[in-house]
Amino acid sequence: VKARCAELAAVERESAEKFRRQFIGRTVEALVETPNTRTPPGCVRGLTDRYIEVTFPKDGRESLVGKVVCLRIERLSDGGLAGTLAENR
Repeated sequence: VKARCAELAAVERESAEKFRRQFIGRTVEALVETPNTRTPPGCVRGLTDRYIEVTFPKDGRESLVGKVVCLRIERLSDGGLAGTLAENR
């Protein structure tokens, strides 16, 4: 049972990474939420309409929590994506 669970967990991680990878280079909208324990210092996090967590630098801007922003996705991060603020589409 433990081996099968480990195998299924590996398949899930690979599938989730493949899904998130398709967003690299795209611009997405995300609702900015309160940072959590995984949010790197100096960054904030947003949640896309597909429930993907995106972290991005806040660049000294006023609080963005509760706002919908456009983000340019640059790379995968631990359990999500990383990007930068983009101009509105």
